[in-house]
Amino acid sequence: MTSAHDTQRATDGGVGPIPEANRRGHRPEVEQDKPFDKFAALADRADGSSGTVADEEHVRSSSASARSKAAQRALLAVAVVGVLAWVLQTVLDRRRTTRTDHLVRTVRGTMADTVDHVKDTVDHMKDTVDHVKDAVVHVKDRLPV
Repeated sequence: MTSAHDTQRATDGGVGPIPEANRRGHRPEVEQDKPFDKFAALADRADGSSGTVADEEHVRSSSASARSKAAQRALLAVAVVGVLAWVLQTVLDRRRTTRTDHLVRTVRGTMADTVDHVKDTVDHMKDTVDHVKDAVVHVKDRLPV
């Protein structure tokens, strides 16, 4: 008789038998393939046999230690994300400030240059008017009266 645990889905989608060596309750003959003693003891207890108090305490302390380490990792991850968010915000604020300052300096510089050019143009126009006046006076002096 075949149990539900004796079949598995093959990679091509079909169902096939599980090899003898992979079935429940199989104990490998080669030492490197055998599970660790503490896990074997836990498996035996799951089957109804009783384990020692030391094994149970070891499992409890291992479980608590694992939960504690997971909580520490989670807190560290939250702290790292918080620090990264703060650094990113600071960099963006500085960049925005730098860009704004640059824009303001550029506009001020452009406006100052424009005002200087207008002043130069007005001075040049005054010089031109003076030259035209001089030319008119010169032409008047040459005309017969």
